[in-house]
Amino acid sequence: MRRLMANPGVRLGAVLLLGLVLRLLAIRSPERPLVFDERDYSSLSTTLAQTGRYADGGRPTAYRAPGYPAFLAGTQILTHRSDPGPARIAQAVLDEMSACVLYLIALPWGSTAALLAAAIWSFYPPAVVYARLLYPESLFIFLLLLWLLLATRLRREKAWEKIALGAGVGLLALVKTEAAFLLLTVPAGALIRGAHARVFALFLLGGALALMPWVIRNTRVMGAPVLVTSAGPVFLIGNHPRATGGYSPDVPDSMLPRSTGEVAASRESFRGATRFISANPLRFATLGIKKTALLFASEVELAVTAFHKDPDDPSTRFRQKARELPAAIAIGLTVAYAALLLSGWLGFILAPDDRVAWLAAAILAAWVMAHFLTFGGSRYHHTLMPLAALGAARLASSPRPTAVPATRMAAFLAIAVMLALTLALELRALLRP
Repeated sequence: MRRLMANPGVRLGAVLLLGLVLRLLAIRSPERPLVFDERDYSSLSTTLAQTGRYADGGRPTAYRAPGYPAFLAGTQILTHRSDPGPARIAQAVLDEMSACVLYLIALPWGSTAALLAAAIWSFYPPAVVYARLLYPESLFIFLLLLWLLLATRLRREKAWEKIALGAGVGLLALVKTEAAFLLLTVPAGALIRGAHARVFALFLLGGALALMPWVIRNTRVMGAPVLVTSAGPVFLIGNHPRATGGYSPDVPDSMLPRSTGEVAASRESFRGATRFISANPLRFATLGIKKTALLFASEVELAVTAFHKDPDDPSTRFRQKARELPAAIAIGLTVAYAALLLSGWLGFILAPDDRVAWLAAAILAAWVMAHFLTFGGSRYHHTLMPLAALGAARLASSPRPTAVPATRMAAFLAIAVMLALTLALELRALLRP
């Protein structure tokens, strides 16, 4: 038995199986109606599966990126069921496949680091919870990690390899539109590391080729070559006089779009937000800092979304909903998140600068850029946590280097203290009676 468990493949299989069991058990937790974005994704996918049309209320739409609704529609077509059950099972499997891809990404660092990366993700509590929600995070994380694996394995000496990596980013943007910022941050990082400017052009070409069919569809059906028509409203929600840095749809009536069409309303929203930024540049910068801070907020929002009996009840404030849950749920999820975030970051600080490290930095930069412009929220940091799993695995499996730049350690300690204080104060404010 000991010899069997010494086999890396057997140990990986055991980790993946246990992680899958955890996610399947989470699916069996008490059912509640679909809430927030879940309803929209479910409606879009059901229409797509039954009619073959990407429409909302009988009208063509481009408000949401099509990747995740197409995934949900695929599960409905394959299982002949429109309830969330099959999609949740598929997401549980996808999430463990993500753990397997993490293993492959970390394998060059040694079998111990690879197994740790897979185990961290398999048993990371927020990942177990997210796999149950009808949100695109589980699908996107799997695809992002596949892209990262290819980016670290391809030698990128040929033009088609650079185009392929750009096309991969384009496909990622069809699941979560924040990924479009990778078309800027990844080639920018490559240029900083000494790559030729031709890399930038080939990478953008690949992204454009991947996005072209969807953009052409929107040009023909929606009347404009857009990626999504939600770009304007999302931009406005984060940039108006009453904006808080988070999701704050209390936009002044004078700034609300008057058009009913998606494209026209998006353009009006974008113009309104742009005028606000031009007139209030300091306010925009201050909001941007708040948005970035909220990107790394606690997991109270996840706890309420997943475990409250009626999380989108408009008659009850969010703070009251948080207090109606056992405090251990939100605290446990937040402690797991903070521990992984800090250990992952420390792992990248102490490790040699390699391709995984700078690509992880490019992904982080893309997410910060996207939410600096729009709005922050704890849900959006979940996409970054598999990268933290890689850093944490590297930290736990590698000997500490003899010399670490003092500036790096000082920056880490300062941010660690700030994060701990911020999360503690947030939890106290939201959860205390």
